Amino acid sequence: PRRDRARPGGTRWRRAGDVQLLRAPSWRGTPADLERYGERLGAAFEREGRTVDLLAGLSVGTQAAAVAAARSSRVARLLIVSPTVDPALRSVPALLARWVAGNRGDGEPGLLDQVGDWVQAGPTRMLVGIASAVRMPPLETVLPAVSARTTVALAEHDALTTAAWAQVLARIAERPLLRLAGASHSWPVDDQVGFADRVDTLLEESP
Repeated sequence: PRRDRARPGGTRWRRAGDVQLLRAPSWRGTPADLERYGERLGAAFEREGRTVDLLAGLSVGTQAAAVAAARSSRVARLLIVSPTVDPALRSVPALLARWVAGNRGDGEPGLLDQVGDWVQAGPTRMLVGIASAVRMPPLETVLPAVSARTTVALAEHDALTTAAWAQVLARIAERPLLRLAGASHSWPVDDQVGFADRVDTLLEESP
């Protein structure tokens, strides 16, 4: 989701330490290609030499986050929420069609709520990002190279991620699948407190 939608949780954690809300993939100033974004992020972690207590990725951000964690031993915990791209949607037309159709949850933000993201990226960069999401190595081949303690989270009404595929990823991570009751693919847009609480719980666990 957009960084402004994640700020309430970020503000809460910033009081206790260093929190960085990264620019979304495809936004101007970031690589439009997800694999390149993840590689650049992993290299930055190595260069800075600091431990990343938890790296969280949402939707297509899960792909970049997983690549970063696979490239860097500095990531202690990885949280991937509503992972992409489900095997059933690994073509640009299929992914675009499902994205335009929206999610199944009541109160799910519509396409107009994403205008801010479109403006930040621009149509060309958005299409490049979507194409890279389909083209890059799938998460089930990336996660085995991740040494971080990984949690896979699935929203109950997620129309872009099936429970069957999420379970596959959770088994690879060797952790129980975290199910988000009542949530949709855009979680935590409307559940900042719940998101912050879950992150706090993960941070309390040993990496």
